[in-house]
Amino acid sequence: MKYSVLFSLVLLAACSSTPYKESPSSDSKKGLMDLSETPKKKESHTQPLPPVSDSKTEETRESVMSDLDRAIQKQDDRSIAIAARQVLLQSPDDAKALNALALYHFRHGDTGTAKVLLNKAIAAHDQISMLYSNLGVVLQGAQEDEDAVKAYREALKVDPYNAIAASNVGAYYAKVKDYNKAQVALEIAVEKGQRDWKTLNNYGVTLMALGKYNLAETQLKGASNLQPQNTAVLLNYAILLVDYLKKPAEGLDVLNKIRFIGTSPDIRKRISELENKAKSLK
Repeated sequence: MKYSVLFSLVLLAACSSTPYKESPSSDSKKGLMDLSETPKKKESHTQPLPPVSDSKTEETRESVMSDLDRAIQKQDDRSIAIAARQVLLQSPDDAKALNALALYHFRHGDTGTAKVLLNKAIAAHDQISMLYSNLGVVLQGAQEDEDAVKAYREALKVDPYNAIAASNVGAYYAKVKDYNKAQVALEIAVEKGQRDWKTLNNYGVTLMALGKYNLAETQLKGASNLQPQNTAVLLNYAILLVDYLKKPAEGLDVLNKIRFIGTSPDIRKRISELENKAKSLK
């Protein structure tokens, strides 16, 4: 049986619309952004950043940090990068500024610079979990999956409550069908509050692959409630209901929703197979 798995990154939705919150003892004091909080990349061409202003070097560190904080609060991508560079002129190892500038470069396609900046931040601040988590996303963006997994695991070593890192590494393990590891990671993610639809879908598919059908139902039902127009999520839920839980009536209800939304020919064939099976179970 093939399952449709939707894989979650911090940049996509590993992240839910709710920003990731860490345990009080870790990164939350630093005010760092994770990739779910960064502004969406615009389709228009990116204008070059202006030169760093020498006049700002006379300002206090508190002043330039305030500029960065305001830019982050406004979610102004360009202003974040400009302010971060001003902070780094005074404090070259500042974790917030290095992280913010790295995310800017990543979102604008410069993966190499993003990696350099995050590695510099980690070298100076090796106990900030979010830095490793963001590095993992950047590495996955560069298709360096093995190194990305190492970064996510380091993030979890530093902070076992880092739900985004757990969600991301769990999605990776689900992708390569290492479902036992995926279950461990995704369970951490969900228990620590990462309940976006992609994480719930990945967790549900993982549990289904491991034969834990009743537990999978909770996750896939939750994902389908969050994404009632997503045919891939609904199809996963329907497969579980019909093929494994033997709940034909509920399965047919989900399949009817998929038909109403509209599907591709290959999905229509799978829907017909599930409908025939559901009717035979009645």
